Amino acid sequence: MSKQEKQKLFDTSYLHIMRQGEPSIQNSLCVYKSDSGLSCAAAPFIINYHPQMEENDFCNVIKDFPEDVDPIAVNNANFVVLLQKAHDFSKDINNSRFLEKYKEIMAGISHNYGLTIPDVGQVL
Repeated sequence: MSKQEKQKLFDTSYLHIMRQGEPSIQNSLCVYKSDSGLSCAAAPFIINYHPQMEENDFCNVIKDFPEDVDPIAVNNANFVVLLQKAHDFSKDINNSRFLEKYKEIMAGISHNYGLTIPDVGQVL
């Protein structure tokens, strides 16, 4: 897994969540795609969404739907799971601090992997 691939995955996921501004939650659980159209941090790497994916973690989505997941994400599944956990661990009871918590976790990931946080100015 190259640093360049990690940076691309990090940027895509980070900008997606920053644009969205809130977590993808259904019945108090994080989901790939909510009924309201929100989606999780791993969703940008799902090419063709199937509701059955909701019953699986990202590694099982790859196993069960390999043709429906971006090949770079397939090759870096554990890193995508880490990005997904940043989303999932950032939600709180009323999500008032979601973005604040999300940015803190992602800053830690970027530091640990030597990545840069993308400029969100153009997407907000």
